[in-house]
Amino acid sequence: MKEKSFLLGSFIFISLLFAADWELIDSVKLRTIIPPKKGFYIVFDDPIESLLVYLPYDSLTPRAKEAVARSPSWLKSDLADNLRRLSPERQDLYANLILSASSPFVDEISFQVAHIPFSILGSDNFYPQLLIENVTDLYKIDSLLDYAEILDYGVPGLDTDYYSTIRYRIRNESGDTIEVIQPKEIYYWYILHPKISREFSTYVDSLTGEPLPPPRGKFWRNYLFYHSDPGYPILKDYLLGIRTLWNSLRNDTANNGAIGAINNWLRRVMEFRSPQRRTYQPVQIYTQHHGTCTEWGILTPAVARAGLIPCVQTRAYGNNHCWNEFYERRWVQWEPVNKMINDTTRYDPAWWNLAVANNWRGDGFWWTVSERYTPHCTLTVKVLDRDSSPVDGARVLIAGGPQPVNWFCAFAYTNQNGEVRFTLGDTNSYDCAIESELGNISFTRVINQARANTHYQIVFNLSGSMPHLNLTSDTLPQNPLNRYRVEISLRVENEIIFGFHPDDNSFFAQRGELGNVHFFIADSSNFFRYLRGENFRAFLISEGIRQLDTSFIFPTDQPYYLIFANDERIGNGVALTLTVRLYRVVSGAEERKESSIPPHFPFSLRKGLKVFNILGKRVKNPEEIRTGIYFILEKGGRWKKIILR
Repeated sequence: MKEKSFLLGSFIFISLLFAADWELIDSVKLRTIIPPKKGFYIVFDDPIESLLVYLPYDSLTPRAKEAVARSPSWLKSDLADNLRRLSPERQDLYANLILSASSPFVDEISFQVAHIPFSILGSDNFYPQLLIENVTDLYKIDSLLDYAEILDYGVPGLDTDYYSTIRYRIRNESGDTIEVIQPKEIYYWYILHPKISREFSTYVDSLTGEPLPPPRGKFWRNYLFYHSDPGYPILKDYLLGIRTLWNSLRNDTANNGAIGAINNWLRRVMEFRSPQRRTYQPVQIYTQHHGTCTEWGILTPAVARAGLIPCVQTRAYGNNHCWNEFYERRWVQWEPVNKMINDTTRYDPAWWNLAVANNWRGDGFWWTVSERYTPHCTLTVKVLDRDSSPVDGARVLIAGGPQPVNWFCAFAYTNQNGEVRFTLGDTNSYDCAIESELGNISFTRVINQARANTHYQIVFNLSGSMPHLNLTSDTLPQNPLNRYRVEISLRVENEIIFGFHPDDNSFFAQRGELGNVHFFIADSSNFFRYLRGENFRAFLISEGIRQLDTSFIFPTDQPYYLIFANDERIGNGVALTLTVRLYRVVSGAEERKESSIPPHFPFSLRKGLKVFNILGKRVKNPEEIRTGIYFILEKGGRWKKIILR
């Protein structure tokens, strides 16, 4: 009987959808990131006839929301996610920089606020005017150089998807001079971004490397391009008149465009010897004019980025060495101290048995590039909970090579399938450690004397359990109402892998290839059960979806909650775009019954009644009561709805 009743109700429900004409009365369009262990909700209640949006974190100040609205569409969710981690005062400070910026600087300033680690943005030792100087100097230097040109597409206020990138003139392997436009991600991450590796990116004292506000404090882009210590050449003079980024010549510093010129400048201003003091600040490294591979590996990207060339530090912790790569349609090896350009042959086996090579992004994200430098194997690490469910957001550390035991040479965070993948040099042995809120595993041997062209896989089970929603399907009433319909169109863009670099604890957010959400619609009582982690029922359940196009007629006149849930993830977020449209029936419709709306709360909180707002949060202070929807938990577990206007 239950099954027949459900099918009959469903048939009536679907029939009503096609029997009436509808008019659009409200809509919501948004792009957001849902953090782990969270969901966000869109609430509909028919007396209000509108959709109320409650994001997973609505902690942005009004000024910060204005700044997000002004930023490019592809940056909005990342910007909001980083801003919400800051204090309201800091949010407004950076929002004002974005809102007061003139074209074409808005996207560059927005990107920096979105992707500089929040621990730096929130520090008193970070001076926000650096964000302005960094981008304005970028454009000033662009006006002086012949081999590079910044390109701006779209205009803030007129276009929603505006962005910048860079075009180079290069001489290819055939000797032809061509122009190449780089992907915008390369421009923002590896030219604009002010952080190279583990340094605290701010204005610093050139002698001590300690934070110091301007004018005495210096930032590396302006300082390295225009300044010279007595007896040393100016970088600007080495780059003026250079016509090509590089001429595609291997290990040639005499006739190799801007790459060759920077290589020669570095060898004029730096010696290779142990430093007087270990430093990670490019300005201080230049001032002391010497260092080992660590200092050279940090100064080189700063100098290259000052000259508008995308460049990263490449680290081989397992072999205690670092060098660099620059980007020109691909990542190209570069080690100025040894006059090496596009030469990957000396690292293995000529110098040592390379374990792992990693590239370092400014926010702390790493990825392995060992395959460019050594015969290699691949390793997949899968992390499961005690019930063999995948664990997302677990930090996986790899140790290997001749460096001290238990010092990592690679790391990554697991995706929603509980997996990470590494490329590792052959003939080495490797250990693996796991760090997660569900349990830790100390370094354990996973590969003995790795063989090239071999794939290894290891599975770890942690002691804890992943969260799960206690969700079952609800049934429609026998005679559902036919007043309001909602249409939902959802697209999951990416899984967002959040993590901390184990070296400097920088927080990063990396967009992965996976990603899904749960979607369902619940009435008030079941929504409150969902918030409390109890068993609950819902309509239109769609679990683990990447996209959805559907509609739903609200069957009764109580509030309904459209829930987009990431509750079953403990480490990773999910980015999505969403459009929701609300319709009201107009043709052949039922007469709408007017709800009784009391002019004030017909009860006193002092009587011990349990009163909750529309999101299920108990209201204990009468001063918190405003217009809106409230619920009273009556004796016997019944809910009474009160609407205040």
